[in-house]
Amino acid sequence: MNEQHAVTIGHGLIFEPPAAAFANLGSCLGIAVGWPQRSRFCLAHCLLPERREVALGHAEYRYVAETPELLLRRLKVPQSRYSELRIVLAGGAEMYDGSRAGVGAKNVSMGLKVFKALGIRVFGRDVNGRAARRIRLDANTGVVTVTQLDADAGHEERSWNLVR
Repeated sequence: MNEQHAVTIGHGLIFEPPAAAFANLGSCLGIAVGWPQRSRFCLAHCLLPERREVALGHAEYRYVAETPELLLRRLKVPQSRYSELRIVLAGGAEMYDGSRAGVGAKNVSMGLKVFKALGIRVFGRDVNGRAARRIRLDANTGVVTVTQLDADAGHEERSWNLVR
């Protein structure tokens, strides 16, 4: 059985087969990256679109605007190999009212913007709406599964294979 790792808010994990990782998401953005040519995978769990002020002691992957470049550095992906990457985004649900309303959509927008600026195509996405989600990346199979956890509508699943 695969070793399962929970990726909590503001954290990320780089791993290889046979491990798997998952994150439970509301308005947060989950970023799954597969580099099949190197059998390297990562999953990050981002809380906010961007940093508003200098924060000491924060979790490294807290901000969507900073996470893609951090992941690329940690994976040691040269720019000439960006086309080999497979990216799946999940989350960004509208979970709040009031002053925190819209943070999910802002997270998604920032993720798409940063990957576009880096010249990296987003391979798949299951974002926005009102349902919480679970994203799971299995390095053994290269499959990303996103399950919508909607109490009213059941559990809808979507999957992408990052190695094919």
